[in-house]
Amino acid sequence: LAQEALAQALHDDAPAPCPGQACVRMAALHYSPQQLLLLCNHVHRAFQNKSPDTLRQLMTPVLTNLHLFRPNELAMVLNHYANTRVVDKQFWQKVSDALPDVFVDADSKGLSIAVNAYARASFRHDGALQAISSWTKYVATREAIPGRSIAMLVNGYSKMRVRDLDLMEALSEQLLVRVPELNGTDIAQVVNGYARLDFCSDALFNALRHQTLQEMSTFTVQNLAMLAHAHARLKRRDEQLLTAVASELRLRCDAGMPIAANHLPSLINAYIERLAFQPADLIRVIEFSLPKVVSQMENFDLVLSVPPLVRIESLCAPPSFRGPIFTHCGATLKHLTCNAVVGILEVASHLRHDCRDFWESSLRHCRRSIAEGTWDAKYMAILSSLLGKLWMDQGSPGSEWPPFSSDVKDDLFQAIVQAVDNSSDKFSLRDCADVALGCLRARASSAAALTLSLERLLHARHGQGTGDADLDDADAHHAERLATLLVDLRGSLDPPAGGERASERVEKK
Repeated sequence: LAQEALAQALHDDAPAPCPGQACVRMAALHYSPQQLLLLCNHVHRAFQNKSPDTLRQLMTPVLTNLHLFRPNELAMVLNHYANTRVVDKQFWQKVSDALPDVFVDADSKGLSIAVNAYARASFRHDGALQAISSWTKYVATREAIPGRSIAMLVNGYSKMRVRDLDLMEALSEQLLVRVPELNGTDIAQVVNGYARLDFCSDALFNALRHQTLQEMSTFTVQNLAMLAHAHARLKRRDEQLLTAVASELRLRCDAGMPIAANHLPSLINAYIERLAFQPADLIRVIEFSLPKVVSQMENFDLVLSVPPLVRIESLCAPPSFRGPIFTHCGATLKHLTCNAVVGILEVASHLRHDCRDFWESSLRHCRRSIAEGTWDAKYMAILSSLLGKLWMDQGSPGSEWPPFSSDVKDDLFQAIVQAVDNSSDKFSLRDCADVALGCLRARASSAAALTLSLERLLHARHGQGTGDADLDDADAHHAERLATLLVDLRGSLDPPAGGERASERVEKK
């Protein structure tokens, strides 16, 4: 009676009269071996009704009858628990310990569903996964595995980073004749799965290309982003396929649909950073989408998306493009690391973003964070060089370039000089030379203080035995740069009447 009442309640999605009564009813449930199908049915109903509490109450009967399940039944149960986010570690551990004994004579469907369940639950049990792998390789020698099952197996093992190369090889051989069965999601899962495991089969990827090009119009943006990201991971620059992906993305943009904030960063990273491939359609996608979605990006995605813009040769960046991007960047700087901040400022300089509010607030943030000791010496040196170039690149009279005041610039250099004085041991000779060059070019008011600090640093290092004979070629070059720059820094308040500075001759050399 209790079983019938529960089945009816689950079927009708009727709420229990009260929590206490429901618990008593579930505790009273007992499934005999002959009622295993009823137990599976109750698990399925609980999954359909999205009832994690009912699934938790059914854990005890599942464990009690574990030895009676057939492989496909147990795979279905695990799949329902995983999809409902019921991942009780003790329950999953007991089921996984018993799985090698239960999964006897399993078929490809049950095997793929089970692996998918473990991946969704993020529960890695090596014994269970090894048993599933062994049975999959056995099945592969006796029958053709459906393309969908292969995609699920590759995706599941790759998500858990189980690099079973023998299994992946067996599945890739099976897939060569199953490619026409795959839809967009299947292809994206296969390509991305093999990329996660760093397994590149040229024969398989070449076979997938034709099917991918045929089915591309049915791919979701997520599928397209997965394809690009997978090829970037494998450093596989398939220009025909990647150009087609960019063209398909542009069609979506031309229809008025910008690429979403959670997909655009991986596309920029794959094409621009990893593959150094810039099809014209991708650049148009970036120009259309980035200003519209940048405000929705998390910090990590922002760092993936903005600094690489400096590498795009034909990027069109009018104020309507730059404004939204750097407005969001300016509001996010305080949450970013020093290398990300420098990367964003380099892009702003490269794209000639002339918003004074952005530059002055950003440089004040840099000054404060440097004074707090949160910056690495390398990035203080890069920032110094950037400011020096900006200050030298004076615009026409009345222009807003460089877009920050002399006071803001001098305050920042003062903080950098103080950092050199306080933590000179963290600055390499190259860092010191870059700071000196930036200070000289920017005509910083703290040039005299910096000169004293760097002269003491250079003298101390030579005194410790790191003379020119002890330096490698690179350090010797930067030591020469630094010594020459110090000469010019000493005379920076009284520049030569004509001719080049000694440091300018060194820089040209």
